[in-house]
Amino acid sequence: MKAYDVLQPTLRPYVTIGTPPNIRSSVVSTDENGFRVSYNGEAAVDSTTWHSERRRGLLVGSSVAFGVGATSDRHTLASLLAGPTGSSFLNLGVRGANSTQELISAIPFVRDAQIVVVVSGANNAVASLQSIGRNELFGPFFWEGAVDHLSRWSVNALVELTYGGDRTWAVKAARRMKLVRGAAGSVARLAASEAASRKIAYGREALVAAAERHSRDLAILAAATRPATRVVFAAQPFADACARAATTEERQLFELADQATGPRWQRVRGVLATAWDDYVERLREACASVDVPFVNLGGVAFDGWCFADRIHLTDRGHELAAQAILKLLP
Repeated sequence: MKAYDVLQPTLRPYVTIGTPPNIRSSVVSTDENGFRVSYNGEAAVDSTTWHSERRRGLLVGSSVAFGVGATSDRHTLASLLAGPTGSSFLNLGVRGANSTQELISAIPFVRDAQIVVVVSGANNAVASLQSIGRNELFGPFFWEGAVDHLSRWSVNALVELTYGGDRTWAVKAARRMKLVRGAAGSVARLAASEAASRKIAYGREALVAAAERHSRDLAILAAATRPATRVVFAAQPFADACARAATTEERQLFELADQATGPRWQRVRGVLATAWDDYVERLREACASVDVPFVNLGGVAFDGWCFADRIHLTDRGHELAAQAILKLLP
């Protein structure tokens, strides 16, 4: 998991937040556009080579699709789906993305795909529960407090703040950075206080809105595909809502994660634990409305150590999730 923790989110064109490009390690590699490399047999697949593949699949989603928790690029869902389907799957998973950002990531590719697999669900819900109400038009997203602050500056001022060559510039930048840090602290305090004041009832309303946004974006994605393209949706699993007892390893990891995340996540987790089944049912209804086959990965018979944390999967978890998805594919 250290290999994933060091991949700090960076600004990326259009999707706002993404993974740094051109990462190379034994655990995770990204291409020049920040998308994770996958494999079809021994052949690497990325966003620069995918269009030349004979049979093309897309894996769309957030960090579960990206494969956080997999021990290598070969153990992600994109790689595991390739062999049985005979398709080269491009991994478009964007860590921390909401459904709109997932949709945007697919725009350059969706018309050329024979198969589109969406593995998503939790980020719309969590972002809505944590939202400070700055992006109701397009929908809440992670880091919206930081982006809200940056939006108060002109693009030229931000460039001047972060780039320059002489001491005069450096002094000005230092002064401005002090102002930025002060304002950013105010935004963070505001976000924390507003999130803390939310009630469970409002949390449920936020989940309804989150599911509606997912329905909107899924309908747009499905409509953008060619008539013969197979589109399927897999609702990602949430460990607290799975009908199974956690393994010893999972319990230890969950406890460590709880210590690291603090009370804010515990409040969000509490809402998700009580409303997750209803939320997934809303996603199922959204898929039915646009004739997209649906599978709830939370219903998979996960046996053994399958979760790296409450959201992300181990290699074993990815294998079982891939088997469930394959049942929807030709």
